[in-house]
Amino acid sequence: SVKIANNLAGKNAGGLYLSKLIQLRLETCYFIRNRAFNVGGMLLDTVQHCLLTNIVALLNCATYSGGGVNARNSTLVTIETSTYVHNRVEIQGGGALTFWNESHSKLVVIIGTTYFFNNSAQAGGCVFIENMQYDHIYLNIKNSHFLNNSAQIYYGGFAYVQGHHIDHVYLNIINVTFKYNKACLQSGVLHLLTTTAMIESCRFIANTAGESTGVIAAGAYSR
Repeated sequence: SVKIANNLAGKNAGGLYLSKLIQLRLETCYFIRNRAFNVGGMLLDTVQHCLLTNIVALLNCATYSGGGVNARNSTLVTIETSTYVHNRVEIQGGGALTFWNESHSKLVVIIGTTYFFNNSAQAGGCVFIENMQYDHIYLNIKNSHFLNNSAQIYYGGFAYVQGHHIDHVYLNIINVTFKYNKACLQSGVLHLLTTTAMIESCRFIANTAGESTGVIAAGAYSR
């Protein structure tokens, strides 16, 4: 196993910065108390195929985005049997995970059997997705738990999606538990805007929003 702990970066990636790789497999790695302006734990920049297995991200912090992991302009990111706890972003979104696509290739994200607890950001307390191009983002989540994550100023205790082409973001969520997630304004769990989503065999328990929609808000909305 590898432990990356108590590191500080003034700009990008307090823990680990990996760029322009065709294939990456990272297994049994601990990111603990790392901090940076952008991405506290690990930044994956144009990593085409990435498999993250048994990753523990704990107490990482970013000022701008991606408290735990930020995947930017990648093609396929798979996260399995991992744990994201007490990661936070101070200004924007994605306390645990941020997916940002400004390239001209689709991004597929697969998350399975993973535990997210007490992650926070201004929007998208756990997951933040921004799609800036016409190509599609596919987020597939199954057999996972999202507990007590929070959007402390805006929307989406679990996730928030934004960008110029949010209609090209697709969510497929199967057998997932959402419990005690909260948002300051709207969408205690998920803020969709015009995103397409399929949700099956999921449990939504005691999620809250300060103004409206304790679980899911869908449809065009501008703040």
